[in-house]
Amino acid sequence: MKEKVTKKALDTGFEVISEVGKKKPDEKLPLSLVHQQIEQDLANGVSKVIVKARKPGKGVEIYDRDRNVKISEVNAILSGIAAVNTLPWKTPIKNQQQYLLLRFAGIEIWI
Repeated sequence: MKEKVTKKALDTGFEVISEVGKKKPDEKLPLSLVHQQIEQDLANGVSKVIVKARKPGKGVEIYDRDRNVKISEVNAILSGIAAVNTLPWKTPIKNQQQYLLLRFAGIEIWI
């Protein structure tokens, strides 16, 4: 279904942006599935794949329960992605924004 909607939007002239990850702390995706979803979306013509996070930036995907960036998780996600510039990161908290800006000068940060 997602592929059909993506294709239809692209055929209509829209830029398509997707998301990967879960918003609930108890619903973590396996890293292999994160890589697979990112690569499949990019192969289907999506221009950017957002790495999800909830508004509080706490206990989901690349953020721990204390709202710190899980550096090992960031590194693991990046290890399977060739085009890092296609991954905007949701960063609701200032310390998260600072870390990602310093780490990836030039990438997109979405607040």
